[in-house]
Amino acid sequence: MTPDQIMAEFSREGVFPEAAMRAATAQREVMTPIFIDLVTRLSNCPTSDVTRAEDWQLAPVLHLLAEWRETKAYKPFLTMMQRDEIELDYLLGDTVTESADRIMASVFNGDLAPLMAAVEDADAFDFARASMLRALVLVSHEHKDLRPEVEAFIRDFRNRNDDLSEDLLYSWVTGIAALGLEDMIEQVSATFELGEISPMLAGFEHFEADLQETLSNHDSSAFRRNGS
Repeated sequence: MTPDQIMAEFSREGVFPEAAMRAATAQREVMTPIFIDLVTRLSNCPTSDVTRAEDWQLAPVLHLLAEWRETKAYKPFLTMMQRDEIELDYLLGDTVTESADRIMASVFNGDLAPLMAAVEDADAFDFARASMLRALVLVSHEHKDLRPEVEAFIRDFRNRNDDLSEDLLYSWVTGIAALGLEDMIEQVSATFELGEISPMLAGFEHFEADLQETLSNHDSSAFRRNGS
């Protein structure tokens, strides 16, 4: 397939473009700048200027950039994730909550500062902020040298941010469990006791179980199961 044919296949609504994705991988050097250009443009332009074809192209493009660990996608994807709720829903839909954290961690370029700033952007969509907070934890597992900085960020997160949504608090709590931060148990317990996280979403016993799994197995399998 030519690059134009690949992108045409990506734009077919409701069809998983498996053959086109294989073709893109076989032409990775050619397709990468095309993909980066698409993500960069859609990260900034008004959604009224985004065609439905481009919108459908975005999901397979992001999937492949993540699979290829393409760090050039990090900043434009981060910019996209800071768009408002309506725009993000149009561009990414369920990707915001279902896989954006893994995509972000996969294209991470080594610079934590812009990701941390995005997590603390009070004007950003809460679901997106929660996803990027989970991405930080995933990054810390893949880049061990950055783990102390991520842990420090998580430890002081509530002190720096007021009026956090339930989604952000839940990501914060699951991140604490995934990092094995035993010394924060009391803070987490208080969060549940105050009803800041609905028992319909999770209970303190779920946090304790996930924390124990991390401490026992020295991994974050519970965190990954919980949508990350």
